[in-house]
Order: sequence, then C-alpha cells, then structure tokens
Amino acid sequence: MNPEELFYIGHLSKTTGAKGELILVREDIDEDLLFEQDALFVGIQPDYVPFMIVQLESISDNSYRVAFEDINDPGMAEKLSGKPVYVPAKEIPPESRQSFNKVEGYQVVDMNHGPVGYVTGIEENPGQDLLVMKHENQTVFIPAVAEIITAIDDSKRIIYTELPDGLLDINKA
Repeated sequence: MNPEELFYIGHLSKTTGAKGELILVREDIDEDLLFEQDALFVGIQPDYVPFMIVQLESISDNSYRVAFEDINDPGMAEKLSGKPVYVPAKEIPPESRQSFNKVEGYQVVDMNHGPVGYVTGIEENPGQDLLVMKHENQTVFIPAVAEIITAIDDSKRIIYTELPDGLLDINKA
C-alpha cells in the first residue's frame, strides 16, 4: 500500500507477555474506529506491512494490548517495537481525522539530523499539507506524509521525521 493511502494512528511501544503481544499507543484515531480494524499496517521502512489482528484489548485511555497473527513470541514482537502504525485512509471518515493544526509549536526531531526546528504553522494544500518549520532562521516546508513523519509524541510535543537528503536546504524560502 502507498504511504498516501495510509493514515497514521499511533505506534507500538513495547512487547508484553510471553506470547508476543505488543502495546499499541493510539494517537490519531477514534477508539471505536480502531476496534473496527481487521489489520494494522506497521511502518517497517521502506514498506508498510499489514498484520492481521488476533486480539485487541484496551488497557488505558490510549493504550491497547494487541496480538497479531503469526507473531507468537517476544523475540518476533520486539522487532515491531517503536514502529509507527497506520490504517487505510479510506476507512477513516474525514471528521474523525485529527488536524495537523494541533502541532504548531512542536519540536521537529529528525532521525539523521537530530532537532531541526519548531513547527510555526500548517500550509493546507489539495495534494498534501505542509508543516511550516523554522530552521536556522529560514522557513522550511515539510510534506505531511507518512513516509517523512514517522511518529508524533503529543505528551512531549515532538514530531519525529525521516527527512529526505537535501530537504533542509532546497526547501528554504
């Protein structure tokens, strides 16, 4: 499935139990919609791999114990820890999607460059939204797509990215 066809909903934080279960931290999806899913797509770069849900159980307001088909021991599950999770965007009604407007002021931390700036706004476009960020006193535009934005931590107000080479330079206004 293409990244444009997926909607980010959270991440797998850690393993739990002896049967290869994981803790799913829900960020950008309504709980009822989460329970309607038969499968979740896990971002294992460069792909998005579907995993069929065997069991999904709420353990707190935004945390769930999830068991996937064919993942049956902690060693297998550990390989999925820390990975972003997506569902097909067509299954999420527009009114249920959280807006990127909530991320203004968030710090942007890139996996290769470390902290690179702060989100100062959102530029909405028909094709894709762009995060507007200040980087070294310049304005930089970051496409708000799953292949670049790998996770959002609302509690720490951080957006984690994997920016393509040269984006910080060619995108300066």
